[in-house]
Amino acid sequence: MNSYTQKEILKHNKLNDCWIILYNKVFDITEFISNEHPGGFIPLSVAGLDATNLFISTHPSYVKNMLNPNSDFYSKYYLGSLINEDVVLRNDSTYYKLKLEIENYMKTKNLKARDILLFDIEIILFIVTTLITYYMMLINNTLLYSILHGISFTFMITRTIHDCNHGALTTRNNLKRYLFTFINEVFSSNQSWQSKHNLHHMHTNDLDKDPDVKAPFRLSHNMIVKKQHKYQMFYTFILYTLFSVANLLGFRYKSEMSYEPMHSNYYYLAKTIFCLYIYLSYKFKSIYYLLIAQLVCGFYLSITFTVSHNLYYLTDNYRNNNSFLEQQLSSTTDYNVGSKLTNFITHGLNHQTIHHLFPSINYYYYPRLTKDILIPFCKKHKLNYNGENKTFLNLVYVHIKSLYYWRK
Repeated sequence: MNSYTQKEILKHNKLNDCWIILYNKVFDITEFISNEHPGGFIPLSVAGLDATNLFISTHPSYVKNMLNPNSDFYSKYYLGSLINEDVVLRNDSTYYKLKLEIENYMKTKNLKARDILLFDIEIILFIVTTLITYYMMLINNTLLYSILHGISFTFMITRTIHDCNHGALTTRNNLKRYLFTFINEVFSSNQSWQSKHNLHHMHTNDLDKDPDVKAPFRLSHNMIVKKQHKYQMFYTFILYTLFSVANLLGFRYKSEMSYEPMHSNYYYLAKTIFCLYIYLSYKFKSIYYLLIAQLVCGFYLSITFTVSHNLYYLTDNYRNNNSFLEQQLSSTTDYNVGSKLTNFITHGLNHQTIHHLFPSINYYYYPRLTKDILIPFCKKHKLNYNGENKTFLNLVYVHIKSLYYWRK
């Protein structure tokens, strides 16, 4: 039997040479993602890496049977195992118990995880609203339409980029998937965003591996103290407003990706539309109002993401924690649990724990799944759940206190 190091596997990170690690076993999925994988090229975002966390969280429980030595997948794509020094012992039995409860609940209630008509209508409305507010901002040059455009733009982005790349929109390669993927390419980078966000989901709050915690402020004793941290409680919220601008200009994607990027067939058309989006704002002397809109978007996204992650539980690595369920319970925080209004406004990010555990389920079900399944399950198995009796303002206050505490 062949044995490989993680460094050797990392070299196979291309579309035509794609290896991944699943439960310490090495698979060459090059042919699989091109011809057989229902989710298309999503696995390419973790090419050359240990994809176990992504594998178990985004697929139904029965898909684990693919790793059985008697399965067709195993016989066709299995290459060997990790060397002993790189092996990570895992215990995900409790997570699979929770997953089965979630699946049985949705089956009993006749709930579809994706392809929800009401959600499709919601996205179309936000796309139309974004276009209308953009047009009104161009011809009126007013602060009101600038702010409205920023809000509608935010709602559109969270419902297309975020859910499309999680596979929470549809299971089919249809017009809907291509339309939303195209929107992603216009205002972001499909592959870069997907790679970064999947790494975040696999290694939440891991200082070594989570790209979302590499920020210019300090929130843990594990982070090195720097001069600028002394003033972080003042400049952090200013930086939050720049999040969307940095995203549009591509600054968030300058760091190294794990795999070799490729351009989609419509990449250049998408970027032409993006340039037109900027040019028209300049032509109609609305560039400053566009900037305000993106500052609104950036602040909204940043503060929503920040308070829903338990950033005060940052670790150097997860080698001593072999449970995906416990990793996510300790690194995410919920607030206003069960509130359908907050769930709508934040696009489910106030139920961050259930989202991280089951990212391919549509956000519509987060309040029900959290209250009916997750919380009782955690109590039954004596697991720590962060979220009961917490509000958004509570967590903002805790965040400010933490910025002050860790400034030196």
